[in-house]
Amino acid sequence: MAKGDISVVGGASVTPVLQFNVDDLDTSTLVSNIKPGEPCKRSTDFATLLLTGEPTYTTTVATFIGIATSEGTATDTADGTVDIATVVPYITRLRAKATTPANIDTAAKLLAFNFNAVSFDGISALTGSTVTTPYTIDEDQTDDPNDTGLVILDGDISKGTLDVFVKPLSTLFGNSV
Repeated sequence: MAKGDISVVGGASVTPVLQFNVDDLDTSTLVSNIKPGEPCKRSTDFATLLLTGEPTYTTTVATFIGIATSEGTATDTADGTVDIATVVPYITRLRAKATTPANIDTAAKLLAFNFNAVSFDGISALTGSTVTTPYTIDEDQTDDPNDTGLVILDGDISKGTLDVFVKPLSTLFGNSV
């Protein structure tokens, strides 16, 4: 994955960046270390990557941490750490490419997606490659607004990007907000 597929573009005056432990690559089955711009969730005692269709309330209940700001330091056999900009529900604003930019390439098309509940599109398993499958915001994933963890706020039709807020119950700290 290229650095910066997903970025924090607004919200609180200071986005809290916290350091999380990352499991060794052999145990975690990650192909490579977490990279800046990749979305992360809690997995037991470690940070790991979100999968396609996440964050949600049912499969990633209260585990979406935020967007990595550093590269993970884990090796094949040793645990490491990664810095993550933690998301604050309905405050942190995230930006990424739309999965299908042609779906939002006019103002009228974009308007039809505003305020839809959606999720990320990316790797479908931790063994997937984020180099060949970059993360996007899946504007077509609007099946269950009571389960998907992102809400489309706006976008840029010329760049094919979408801005989203994160819904509370899909985040690591959402239950305390």
